[in-house]
Amino acid sequence: MLRRHLALALLPLGLAPASPALAQKQEQEAALADSLVFQDAAQYLRGALAALKAGRGAQATELLERAESRLLTRSTPAPVAGRPVTRGPAGDIAAARAAVGQRDFAGAQALTQKALEWLERRRSRR
Repeated sequence: MLRRHLALALLPLGLAPASPALAQKQEQEAALADSLVFQDAAQYLRGALAALKAGRGAQATELLERAESRLLTRSTPAPVAGRPVTRGPAGDIAAARAAVGQRDFAGAQALTQKALEWLERRRSRR
């Protein structure tokens, strides 16, 4: 009953609830990502690249989301806190996630590599 109400609530937003099989796959990918011991966004991006090269889109998406989260958890002044980050590596990661959603793994790889190179350049300047 609750599932039906949720599905009806999502329809006006143009959203559809995930199928049980998709939800289970997402949970499996999240559990796998939890088991990885990555310390920073760059490591998540390297993992996402490996997943993309192997054609594992769900795993790549999970790792890209975690890399993006690592980059976006920062202090931000209140006036700009609500604005989405569209530049730099966070913007590239968001675009890579969208590319995976379109099954454009080559495009996602290029965007992920671009974000990783940006992070590595920043790290080498320190």
